Amino acid sequence: MKLIRPLDCLIILIVLVIGIAAVFLFRGTTGAKAEVYVNKRKTAVFSLSGPESIKEIDTQIGKIRLEIGNGSIRVLQSPCNQRICILQGAIHHTHENIICLPARMVISITGPEDADNPYNQIDAISH
Repeated sequence: MKLIRPLDCLIILIVLVIGIAAVFLFRGTTGAKAEVYVNKRKTAVFSLSGPESIKEIDTQIGKIRLEIGNGSIRVLQSPCNQRICILQGAIHHTHENIICLPARMVISITGPEDADNPYNQIDAISH
């Protein structure tokens, strides 16, 4: 008894092609701005275009330094213990996030179309 038949190879090939196509078709677009939320309140909005600059955000555990520009944003320094927000690196696609739980801070990338879209806050719809 054979383990892999010709039809199995065809099915595996089709699944691989669909998976690779999905990666390229559903990539996020490059974001236009970054919104910073601290304690569920929007505290800052930064444009990602232009040269790199350093900004500081005040949180309940201290100041967090951000590097903004050239289409991306990243956390340079944070007073939190594990520094997972720093290890995440730079983000630049829409709907990507950097989250620092000890500081209760979220950085979210939004695109130019997000401000005009009334459904950008909807996660799911059920009937």
